Amino acid sequence: IINKEQELYKARSDIEEIEKELVLADEYLSKNKDDENLASTITKAEGVMNRLASLKTKETQGKREIEEYHRKIEEKENERDDSRKEYEESRLKEREEEENLEALNGQRSSVLNGILPEEIKSEIERLQDEIMKEQAFVALEERRKDLEENQPCPLCGSLNHPYSDEAFIKEHNAENTKLDSDLKRLKNLMNALSLVDEKIKDKEKELRDIREKNSNLNFDLDLKKQELDFLINQKKEYEEKLSCTKCEKKEQEKRLSDLLLGFEIDDLENRLKKYREYEEIKEAKST
Repeated sequence: IINKEQELYKARSDIEEIEKELVLADEYLSKNKDDENLASTITKAEGVMNRLASLKTKETQGKREIEEYHRKIEEKENERDDSRKEYEESRLKEREEEENLEALNGQRSSVLNGILPEEIKSEIERLQDEIMKEQAFVALEERRKDLEENQPCPLCGSLNHPYSDEAFIKEHNAENTKLDSDLKRLKNLMNALSLVDEKIKDKEKELRDIREKNSNLNFDLDLKKQELDFLINQKKEYEEKLSCTKCEKKEQEKRLSDLLLGFEIDDLENRLKKYREYEEIKEAKST
């Protein structure tokens, strides 16, 4: 009888303990009824956190790319500035050489003094012909000394010898001297013109070389400007992408904040774990 009473007492105690646990479980489950949906909240929060981690990686990568483009832009700007400086200096050299060429052409005009080179050459040929005639006249000077009036010339048979007259000979010698002087002057003029023309030829070649160089420099400068514009546009695109990434990151952070309501996800997981433990207790004790 004593044993049965003891067993009965123990059974009642166990029942009372179970009832207490059931009451506690009911109270907890009733009080924290919203925790029943924590699984969905945690799943959503984990998805948002994964997306945030991806966005942070994307943001870091975007910043690195923008920094790299910034470095490339600075480098290309320096190259452009160097090319522009070289081009401007060479253009200044071109203008200087154009002025030098203009001065040489002015010098050439001054040498010619309104006379065409062809006219000078023609005059030189004429003077040379005249001088040759004079030289032939001089070559007969000894024979002219032997001529006598009313005596036949051994060359032409004439009895009159006007070209043997002393006054005529002096006049002829004076003319010959003038021809020599004019020929010398024109030859000096052609020599001076030849020197100027040679300088003009050299200067024109030098100017052509400079202009060709400037054309290449200008092409290179335009190319660097295009490359710089491309880099700047690329940087803007990456900055826009980074801005979009930051906006989405901010939205996801707000969404996570709204889901967690100030709690850490570990706290929610612990709360869900505890809620399920009480559900298991209620189910187990109820049976």
